[in-house]
Amino acid sequence: MGTTLGGGPICNVGSMFTPDGKYLITAGPNAVYAHSARTSQRVAVLYENIKTFGVDSKRNNAVCIATTDGWFNLWDISAQRVTHKIDLKHPIFELVIPKNGRIAFISLVMPDRVKGKVVKVDLDTWTVTKWKHESNKRMNLLSCDASGDYLAIAARWKYGVAIVRSNEPPKDRKQLLLATNSVHKSPVMSFAMDSSGRFVAVGLEDGTIILYHNVDQMVASGNEADARKPTSLLWHSNGVTALDFSPDSVYLTSAGMEGVLVMWDLETLKPMFVPRLGGEIMNISHNPMDPSVYVVALKQNMVKVVNTASYQIQGAVCGVITPPRDTPSAEATGVCQLHPQTGWVAFTGDNGIMQFYDVVRNKHMRHLQTLPRAKMSLVEYAGDKKKRPAESRVKSMAFNSDGTVLVTVGVRPKGGVRHGLLTTLQFWDRKPGSHEPYEVNTVVEEPHRDGISCLTYSRADDLALTTSKGGDFKVWAKQTIDNVISWRCRSIGSYREESMGGAAFSGDGTVLAVACKTCITLWDPITLTRLGMLPFPAKIGGLSALPQLEFVSDTQYLVGCCPETQVLIVWDLLTMDIHWAVPLNADHLTTDAVSQKFAVVLRNPEYRNGGVIAVFSPEDSTPRGLYAQPRGAACCLRFASPGSPLFAAGQAMENGRRSSHAPLLVILASRQFTIETGTGSLQMLVEELDSPRSTLNGVPSPLELAFGPSASKGNEDEEDEQNEEVGASACNSKSYFSDIKKIPSHKVPPLGIMTSDLLDRLILKKRKRWGNDERENVADSHGQPKRLR
Repeated sequence: MGTTLGGGPICNVGSMFTPDGKYLITAGPNAVYAHSARTSQRVAVLYENIKTFGVDSKRNNAVCIATTDGWFNLWDISAQRVTHKIDLKHPIFELVIPKNGRIAFISLVMPDRVKGKVVKVDLDTWTVTKWKHESNKRMNLLSCDASGDYLAIAARWKYGVAIVRSNEPPKDRKQLLLATNSVHKSPVMSFAMDSSGRFVAVGLEDGTIILYHNVDQMVASGNEADARKPTSLLWHSNGVTALDFSPDSVYLTSAGMEGVLVMWDLETLKPMFVPRLGGEIMNISHNPMDPSVYVVALKQNMVKVVNTASYQIQGAVCGVITPPRDTPSAEATGVCQLHPQTGWVAFTGDNGIMQFYDVVRNKHMRHLQTLPRAKMSLVEYAGDKKKRPAESRVKSMAFNSDGTVLVTVGVRPKGGVRHGLLTTLQFWDRKPGSHEPYEVNTVVEEPHRDGISCLTYSRADDLALTTSKGGDFKVWAKQTIDNVISWRCRSIGSYREESMGGAAFSGDGTVLAVACKTCITLWDPITLTRLGMLPFPAKIGGLSALPQLEFVSDTQYLVGCCPETQVLIVWDLLTMDIHWAVPLNADHLTTDAVSQKFAVVLRNPEYRNGGVIAVFSPEDSTPRGLYAQPRGAACCLRFASPGSPLFAAGQAMENGRRSSHAPLLVILASRQFTIETGTGSLQMLVEELDSPRSTLNGVPSPLELAFGPSASKGNEDEEDEQNEEVGASACNSKSYFSDIKKIPSHKVPPLGIMTSDLLDRLILKKRKRWGNDERENVADSHGQPKRLR
């Protein structure tokens, strides 16, 4: 089975320095990481289900971690183990540790999921004290002063902040409510209290910052009327996601979706800016040893160390870049590709950014800006939040056989948000010895009138192919003029002006397969001569072009799948016919050049854990391997190329056991990745898939959801009926034998299929007359028996 290597979010839970500034701590939902503050290299990792974390001022090499299942742990970075644990019995929302105190405030969720409670933990004895503060609302935002005497509590997306004294008993405890909705009708997104307890800043969704003064005096006097005279700080055009006071309470730093640090002088209330940090900011925190240095966590799964005094980036920690916002599921496979030589994975992100990531070492390697940034303010759509501005993104990419050429298809706004998208085809050359991995060679604007539906590259020649739903495809080749190499469109093809879908070159580059609306067309890529056509099963013929096609290396087989029509088809190019077809919701097709197999993701909406990965041989429809994905849905599959570091890493994981296929890289929707080595037998994998059946309260196992009930349970007939949904006949008319002359030549079924259908009809007619077999009475809406060849 697969081994989780890494990836996924690394900083969406938070990021901060240790008290001595030696380590930079970041955390995602599945792990907390310790990095060297000087080199940004990872030095330790703890895998837990992280909810939040904090640092203790008296422990420089330790991190306090709150897990989603209610545990509060102390992780020793040097020893790389958990040294103290407390079970708080309830889910944890938030954690805050005062700078000078030896305590921690933890917000809990009560069993009714509505009320909340804050408890105090003594960090010296690692026990829960008797102090608590209860509320009829969940409290998922906490802040406090340096000593821990004043505690600020709020609920995100609600209105108001409560200030309480933590050193008073419940009967005598005074509470001050700062009603933010009396100032601005916008919910709370973030807030912070300074180290002295005098100031409280509240960031709202509309971009307003409300600054409250002399909060400590108002809590002591109980005079809530003075709290209704705050100061409004206006600069942000969108929600304020992070706030942080300097240790001396001279500056307030704010951040949001604009990607800018705004530093407010609390005396003059004038802002200063640190701009262009590269994306939306999720949280910020200053270095205790140097308050001018901030750690900034970006939405793109990146952490930057910013010196606000010198306006310099001192370091960065990069995880796997987050996918472009609102990426269609049909593009998920195209936005992740394996580099043929290095084994790096090329990911795409917002604003046309590509990232090259080493999955073996779990390390970011390079960034490539493919398209001009088109970051726009969201103010235009304040009244229409569902229709957000379009952003530049890479739609698909392809490498040549040695990775020296990269081809990308990008889209970006054309003349404004409401004026559609402009498609750009770019050819890149590898740039050795440079920080930039590739440099652009040729740019083609709007290569097709209706955009690009597929991009593929020949393994044998320097030929690229693009298809379009507008009804044409283009072959691109290199040209040399005055010793300058560039790319041009060498030939254009079409078939009855039908929309084009997926395409693929054969391994030797002699055959080009292009999916049309009614069939698969085969072409000579050099002369663009049509070599033949492959039929579709009757159920999907004429509905849509298959979006995914692949040749199985060193065989005569072509594989295609379509999630929309839920069919997986294998064609035999020797017989020019369908070899086999099964009704499966298959997606993300990839082929293995080593074992002559292919893999797909089988989806079922009833299976909540993301689906099953199936490995097939083109010889028959029996799966050679099944892999469940309990961590989430897979969005991309890639077999490792022989000789690449990823291939070597997969072989090392096999420990000498025989593998049925090359190492299979599985990239999940969360951009975590695993490697399936194929060393387990099919029977073992089937047992593992069926094992959770008793815990799913009657929900079928992934194997049954993908392929129907197993034959061992006496359900062979039901399996046959499921397979009969996709027929190999090209006609549905009851009298199609008499109307065979009206059928287009490329749709005429082979003689073997017609003979088989005719025999089935005769047998069915006779059995209906005799009434000896009720099962054969089952027919489709046209009176034909449900039969799959």
